[in-house]
Amino acid sequence: MYHFDELTFEQKEKFKEFKKITSSSEIDVEAWCKITDENPYLWHTDSYFPDNFLDDYILRNNYNECNGYINELKLLIENRSCTEREILNFISNDKLFIAAAILKSFTLFGHHDGYIFKEFELPPHYVCDYLIVGKNSDGYHFLLIEFENIYNNITISDGDFGTTIRKGLNQIDDWKSWMDKNFQTFSSNLKRFKNKRETLPDEFNDYDSTRFTYCVVAGRREDYKEKTYRKVRELSKQNIILTHYDKLLEEAEFLLNSGRY
Repeated sequence: MYHFDELTFEQKEKFKEFKKITSSSEIDVEAWCKITDENPYLWHTDSYFPDNFLDDYILRNNYNECNGYINELKLLIENRSCTEREILNFISNDKLFIAAAILKSFTLFGHHDGYIFKEFELPPHYVCDYLIVGKNSDGYHFLLIEFENIYNNITISDGDFGTTIRKGLNQIDDWKSWMDKNFQTFSSNLKRFKNKRETLPDEFNDYDSTRFTYCVVAGRREDYKEKTYRKVRELSKQNIILTHYDKLLEEAEFLLNSGRY
């Protein structure tokens, strides 16, 4: 979106000014706030993955538009014939914050820096619906997300997992097994999106399974019983998130109201 080579002369001059401010031993906070508020593309240009940067500016300055997207998704989900493919098609470029909202309450990373990738390939057989890369004080972490059906076979009568949830969890098992054997392929694919001026930190080169979290979104709140939530808590010990679409909507609202990832 904002590659340095594609900036105008004026934008490049602003970027130089921005880098001068941020490289100072004592950052002028007022000058930093002013230049980034007036030139939000600087965040993208200075990031590791300019086209995939999760931008707080969009949340803060497009509240009404983003809130409208959330309300549209609510109506879409209420349609009992709605499929996960329709949801994925809806959450397109300007609505990716909805998928990224999973970071807010379910993880402890992403508040220092974050990126989202649609339909990220794990070749030759797998594709995750979303890959989110987020940073905390311990470095960068990775979240792979699978959207499953909103309706039908979510749970059975006692709250145990139904076909839909089991399908999503089986997919995660496949991803985990793939990642254990193919992290360098994952790393190479990610670097295709990298800012050419930047060198990625060690987390992108050295495999550490504890930096990976996996998520399945399936069903509605009404499908989740006491037994379901107990099993959800058990999954969390394995760095697996299982949640429903109502919670996704709530997290998107929470994210939007907070104004930052």
